[in-house]
Amino acid sequence: MVGPFVKIIVGNSKTNSSTAYFIHRNVLTARSNLFKTTLFATTSFDHQARLTLEDVQARTLLPYIQYIYSGTLPYKDDDETIEFLGRDVPGEMEGLIEAYLLGQKLKDDEYMNASSMQ
Repeated sequence: MVGPFVKIIVGNSKTNSSTAYFIHRNVLTARSNLFKTTLFATTSFDHQARLTLEDVQARTLLPYIQYIYSGTLPYKDDDETIEFLGRDVPGEMEGLIEAYLLGQKLKDDEYMNASSMQ
């Protein structure tokens, strides 16, 4: 049986530049159509409910994690890099572009809309 968390690994594991995050399964499936359809497909997830997103970096996933739990994006009104959960995330303009593209990849329309309306 799959536990209540999904382990999401971002970055390149071959170059040791990957980071793992544990996110509540119910939060992911409620937010993202990609996770909703993929999480229950046994070919995509192993018994530990793990997903690797090699083309996504931690600095791009962290704002998504904040958004799915709080409904807010962590961007200021300038383009300076800011720190969130011990990691640098991009400034507003670059961050919002990355957020929109991640929302598109994860099939999360609400996140895409939030990032385009900031």
